[in-house]
Order: sequence, then C-alpha cells, then structure tokens
Amino acid sequence: LIFSSIFEAFAQIESNNIYYKIQSYSEFTATVADLPGNKTCSGAKEIPNLVTDEFGIYRHPYKVIAIEPSAFKGNTKLTSIYIPILYMNSIGDDAFNGCTALKKVTIANKAVIFGTEYPAAITFIGKKAFYGCTNLNTITIPSSTKHIGDEAFYGCTALTQIYSYMDSPNIANWNYPAYSAYEEIFSEVTYSKATLYVPKGCAKYYKQSGIWSKFKNIVEFNTAQIDEIKVDDNGQNVTLWYDLCGRVFNQKPTEPGVYI
Repeated sequence: LIFSSIFEAFAQIESNNIYYKIQSYSEFTATVADLPGNKTCSGAKEIPNLVTDEFGIYRHPYKVIAIEPSAFKGNTKLTSIYIPILYMNSIGDDAFNGCTALKKVTIANKAVIFGTEYPAAITFIGKKAFYGCTNLNTITIPSSTKHIGDEAFYGCTALTQIYSYMDSPNIANWNYPAYSAYEEIFSEVTYSKATLYVPKGCAKYYKQSGIWSKFKNIVEFNTAQIDEIKVDDNGQNVTLWYDLCGRVFNQKPTEPGVYI
C-alpha cells in the first residue's frame, strides 16, 4: 500500500493549478485527473496540449488526451475553460457537473501551428459532462465530435450561445445508436432561449435532425475564415467584432479574448 501511494504521487503532474495523472510512460500520455485539487481551482483555465513532469527524472512532456470522469465535478470557482485540440479526445461523464460559476466552455475546433493546420481530436463528450452549470452561457462543439452523452448540457439554464462546427449533426444527438429517443442533451428552456450557430450551408440539416430541430433560433456562420470587417461611416468605430474562430458579434464582446 505504501509503495502504491508513492507511485501514484509520482504519477501526478500539477500545472497552473490543474492536476494531471500520467497514463503511459512509454507513450507519454496524461489525463486531467479526478483529484481534489481540480475541485477547488478558480478563475479562467486553459488546458494545454502538453504538460511536463518538472519533478520527474526525464522531465518529458506528456500529451493531454482526456478529461477524466468527475475531474472538476462540484467546482464552484472555475469561471471558464479552454480545451485544446491536438491530443484531447474525450471529456468524461460528469467532468464539469455542478460547476456553477462556469460561464464559458471553448473546445477548440482547429489550430494553425508553424503553418500547418490541425483539426480537433475530440470525439466524445460524456453523460452529464456539464450538467447543472447554471451560469454557463457559451459553448463551442468541434467538428470532430461523434458523440454527446445524455444530459451533457442539461440544467445549463443561462445558455444563450452554442457554436457547433459539426457538418453532420445526426452523429452527435439521440440518433446515436447507444441512446433512445427519450434522452436529451439540453434543457427545454435552452431550445427557445439559446441561439444555435452552425456552419454555412448546414442549417437545413440541423432543422431536420433530432434534438437540434427543436432550437427556435438557428443561425449559420463562417467556420473557416473571416469574410469581411465592417466599420462605420467615419472609418473609426468598429460596428462588427470577430474572434479568432471567425465568429461575429454585433456589439463589443464582454468575454476576455482576442478580437478583430
């Protein structure tokens, strides 16, 4: 038991007050762990693509491949989370369940690194992953998503903006073979209150697809690039704002970030 406890301690990595667990020393992989420290971290957090074991023998970087089930469950201080693209493939069941201070969840869709474009790797968002995040108002769902679990965003009553990069919405709702038609991803209030932003040319598919067809407001947006930048008559004051994903805002954004 003593040896096991010592090994588990050495298998943990802390970076920017987020705690990780090494999964493979040969493949150099790690996960965001279900550890007490992740229940109390606060503010805006960004999960990196790689974390380094600063106290290990080799100080090798490890690829962050998943967020474990219940990793941040019950955290009432976390306000926003950025989830990277290169290696992250899943968000476990209940990962952010009950994170009542959480306002924004960004799951990166793609990135350009040294001139090379990398698509998102994440395919799985688990059951009740963001259940009861009552202050959550903005989420992004990457194009790589294959499955969203039952009640993943249920109880997120403040949700007003959902950016989905999926071209084929059927693969990520209750039409998925493992789920019945009685299961839901969102609360009923979300369908009337939130705006669902979808890739250009895809609105018709969402309007005909399972739970997505229940949204009252479905708007297309350009997922690939910024089409244009508009200014007012004197050429000084910005009248439309864009973030680095190409999303457009009609008024100055209040969330921290880089805007054009």
